[in-house]
Amino acid sequence: MKPSLRAALDPLGPWSPLNPQHPLNPFSALVRPRRPPGPVPRHGHASLLFRFYGARRSRFRVPAPNMEWWWHTIEIGDDEAPAVSIITNVHLFAVPLLGWVTQGTVAVRDLASNRALEAHATGNVSADEGARFTADGLHLGFEDPDTYRIEAQAREFLLDLRVRHGPVALLGEPPRPSGWYDLNPAGSIPIWASYRSRSAVSIEGVVEAFGVRRAIRAGTARMDHQSLHFSPGADVKSLSPLVLAEAPLIRPRWLWYHARLRNGPVAPPLNVMVCEVNNGHTGRCMLRAAAVSDDAGNVAPADPRTIRFVRRDGTRPSHTPRRRRSSGTRPERRSLERNGILGAPAAMDVDFTIARDDCPASIPWGRYTLALDHGKGNDWTVTYPIVGALRYRAHEVPVRARGAVVSPNGTHALTGTGTQEALDMLASVTLRR
Repeated sequence: MKPSLRAALDPLGPWSPLNPQHPLNPFSALVRPRRPPGPVPRHGHASLLFRFYGARRSRFRVPAPNMEWWWHTIEIGDDEAPAVSIITNVHLFAVPLLGWVTQGTVAVRDLASNRALEAHATGNVSADEGARFTADGLHLGFEDPDTYRIEAQAREFLLDLRVRHGPVALLGEPPRPSGWYDLNPAGSIPIWASYRSRSAVSIEGVVEAFGVRRAIRAGTARMDHQSLHFSPGADVKSLSPLVLAEAPLIRPRWLWYHARLRNGPVAPPLNVMVCEVNNGHTGRCMLRAAAVSDDAGNVAPADPRTIRFVRRDGTRPSHTPRRRRSSGTRPERRSLERNGILGAPAAMDVDFTIARDDCPASIPWGRYTLALDHGKGNDWTVTYPIVGALRYRAHEVPVRARGAVVSPNGTHALTGTGTQEALDMLASVTLRR
């Protein structure tokens, strides 16, 4: 008997559902190694989707619904009171039957009048380290390893900026490989999220919007290069009853904070990321994560067990459903939802602990406490295209941050600015109006 036929007839062979590794085996989700698709490189910003699955992959075999994005938030003006906020995003989607679809977005907001402008375009992103997005009127990408070029010529605004970044900070949760989070660690379906972050050391160029032309020589900017990997065929590789039962019950909702903080005029700045991911269907917290990095790329992760989000009114985060004891099982959704989309809380207190053993010498260790606030008028919802007429929306708000880090060595005051992002991607999907 031929070896191939023997393998096909083997009741525990690789093609048999009785084999625990077979996708149809009920236990396949439990016995398969739980690991991300591969290493996250520290240098360059080539697409991880292209790297792991192939840039020329057939449109019938792309790893849907995986996605990847290169996201910038920029504040122009005084550090304590920026005049203009800018968001750019290049979003790569794996779409069944259509293949790789890349969308570009540039949004500009005048923080004094709260007027906002947006431009969107469908284009292509290069597979090299520059990850250059090209479309009519929109060009975004790295022109050298550290300089991100933003060129946007829309009907109502013009941007030509060079954002020079410091080294890459790989964010992730130990003991997982550097650069990776599992957004669903307690579930049978891993949702792998890669996370690379960079902060600008200089910004220069021109912004022409709202009837004003500004020559830019200073500002703050942060970049997140992230990807999500949870394709049933390419990543989960299991169709067991556990996976099929859990899949429709997962709806991640993010509440993110990115802040650039200073401890006095002389000390080097710190970059803080803190986020909470909830299941929009059940309200269960799927993941809390926080990390502090410096401009040299050093990272200090927070112990997830020490992270707390408390709204200033004393309730839990605005996007966390809560049971009412007085009225049975009806959930109480104390959210700032506007027009059906997830809103960001106006005032949030966040605290977490960086352990001394996990902390590079350049980053203070101890208990971080931060008060994050945005003004009443700062209700900014940005629309991001997916494919065709489909769009999703996110609440993007500039915030002011103040707080301290406390350790046995003393207390250090922290002040700065940042961005608050609230996103429920699945629930916010709409058709273009």
